[in-house]
Amino acid sequence: MQQVQLFIKDGSGVYQRVELFKDETISLTQSIQNIKDVSKVFTDFTKTFTVPASKDTNKLFKHYYNFDIEGGFDARIKTDGLIKLNGIDFKTGKIRLEGVDLKENKAHSYRVTFLGDLVTLKDLLGDDKLDSLIYLNQFSTEYSTTEIKSHLTSNNNVTVGTETYTNPIISPLITHTKRLYYKSGSNTGTDGNLWYNSPIGTPHNHGVLWSDLKYAIRIYCILRAIEEKYSINFSGGFFESSNTLLDGLYMWLQRKSGSFETGIEGDLYSKFVDNWELDDNILSFTGGGVPMILEGTATGVDARNTSTNTKFIDGYAYKLSITPQTSDIGIPYDVIIYKDGVEHYKETSIIGSFDSDWQDAPIIRSDGFITMELRSKDTMTFSDVYWSWTYNSGNTLFTGISRDNDTTGSVQILATAEFTITQQIPEIKVVDFLTGLFKMFNLTAYVESNGNIKVQPLDDYYINDTIDITKYVDTSSSKSDLALPFKNVDFYYEGNQTILADKYKQLEGRYFGQEEYKGDSDLRWVGKDYKIKIPFEHLMYERLINQTTGGGLDPIYGLMVDNNLNPIKGKPLIFFSQRLSGDPGDYTDISFRDNETTHSSIDSYFIPSNSQNIYNSSTQSIHFSAEKSEFDGSQMLNSLFETYYKNYIQSVFQINKRLVKKKCFLPLDILIKENILSYIIIDNGKKYRINSITTNLQTGESDIELLNEV
Repeated sequence: MQQVQLFIKDGSGVYQRVELFKDETISLTQSIQNIKDVSKVFTDFTKTFTVPASKDTNKLFKHYYNFDIEGGFDARIKTDGLIKLNGIDFKTGKIRLEGVDLKENKAHSYRVTFLGDLVTLKDLLGDDKLDSLIYLNQFSTEYSTTEIKSHLTSNNNVTVGTETYTNPIISPLITHTKRLYYKSGSNTGTDGNLWYNSPIGTPHNHGVLWSDLKYAIRIYCILRAIEEKYSINFSGGFFESSNTLLDGLYMWLQRKSGSFETGIEGDLYSKFVDNWELDDNILSFTGGGVPMILEGTATGVDARNTSTNTKFIDGYAYKLSITPQTSDIGIPYDVIIYKDGVEHYKETSIIGSFDSDWQDAPIIRSDGFITMELRSKDTMTFSDVYWSWTYNSGNTLFTGISRDNDTTGSVQILATAEFTITQQIPEIKVVDFLTGLFKMFNLTAYVESNGNIKVQPLDDYYINDTIDITKYVDTSSSKSDLALPFKNVDFYYEGNQTILADKYKQLEGRYFGQEEYKGDSDLRWVGKDYKIKIPFEHLMYERLINQTTGGGLDPIYGLMVDNNLNPIKGKPLIFFSQRLSGDPGDYTDISFRDNETTHSSIDSYFIPSNSQNIYNSSTQSIHFSAEKSEFDGSQMLNSLFETYYKNYIQSVFQINKRLVKKKCFLPLDILIKENILSYIIIDNGKKYRINSITTNLQTGESDIELLNEV
């Protein structure tokens, strides 16, 4: 019999042991990927059990049954938890207090749920969308002919803090409305003919107009923004900048169909203040708990650890002081304050200096990143912009310890359209975005002992180390079931409504890039259909052909319109991008329209594609099926299914594959192994992989589901 010990962190950050009922059974189920639901990601254990309402437990939960107690235990917030077996750390996670049971009006027991770290991650992400990732605005730029052209043709690196991002923002050859083509010797005015003809004049001014294009952002930048907002760290290599596969993946920044709009009503110019003084300690309060810190960054104020300090401090507050330069004193302007990208405070039609006071100061009661935006119908300059910060308890503000955070110079609203990333990024939840990536590449995740979230493809997760459980298996009974729970597996993207993708479906009878795996036989399998849907757009790109000579050219491009040539928003579009650049004559020159009346020739440009390299069909594609290259028609065999799913799925369809269920009594040294699910299990000389394992922590009795190696 093993001793199970439950620890819960108290308000002072110290783990307190919680008494358990002697007859309470604690069992946990672990599974990295279950063959019964291969599309489910972020799997981890949860377990609800009861603990006696002892003197110490009542103190820890602050007599939760008594709601008249001021400053009582806040069950809305999960707290850190730890399970030990015989004094050895077994699992970390979070504890959620569900309630308290009373007998004869006295507290008898508390109901608590222990959640694994990945379940906690899902809760942490919640319903937040990508537009809440304020870190992304570090990559915002102007929407202008100069910047679009630069990001179409050139490398543009951005340094944030100590990290330099290579080409975080590009403007690839994807048009939101206009069809492009190439026809040498033809001058038909301002259409999409990319053949460049040097004479100046209306008949020759054709090509891709700068405003036909939008920006795209590297997927890695979005992942870094997730790490920054939620204070997590992805490890394992796949979500890191060193991964050359991930390095070339981008998301097109289209929030609405058709041409770019600022997202601001009233045709206002906009400026997010991005020259705040750097101050790593605007305010810091440490009384009675975890420090609450306000850190000043160039783009806003980062507030951390506020939710964990509930003894004295409820949150923080700010007041504003904004002064236009003398010549702009009569121009109306607006000021908007955001918390994690969501509007928190707004004043409109301000004329002259604006000074709010503490009496009406907005209060923020949770962690967040706070930013300021200024808007006006005219260009204007502000000579002085600052905000003052303090703490609050209830509705009481500690104005005596307030501190100012000023800008390093003036702030200008310019007559340019600012392409603010969080205003243009597609509307999708953070958890759905991550789930989409996990499903594309068949990724697994688990939390390492150091708190990092290790992300890697399933094939890389499994190791060759073995655990022999022969002597621990209860041989009195076992089950050997059919391993195949479905008759076919269907992989496809949800977004397939663009003109070329829809035409493909009409001709081929399936979605572009779709894989329907039914095994290597024409037999009708038992089971059900299983669908793995990816919440992204899958665009079919078009290689340009010289319509005069019939010769194939270098550029391929994308067109986001439907069968009626109407622009569509589509699902969030993820694609590979490749910059074609070399010596003059290496690649096809194309015509770029700098404005409505002038054009220029460019010989380097970022193209979109569904593969890493259009000139090498053996590189990785983001199709699930083997498809023909849009560039040269060669077969691209390295599909997502082939690379990341085939080994796992194909083995399940084999005739001698079984899902074996055994009962065993595992010793402590096996139970506490980190990543026990990654090992090869040996029983009587036969090899298995673990599908799932449910363990009674007191007895060590485990119900284990195994897939035999064939």
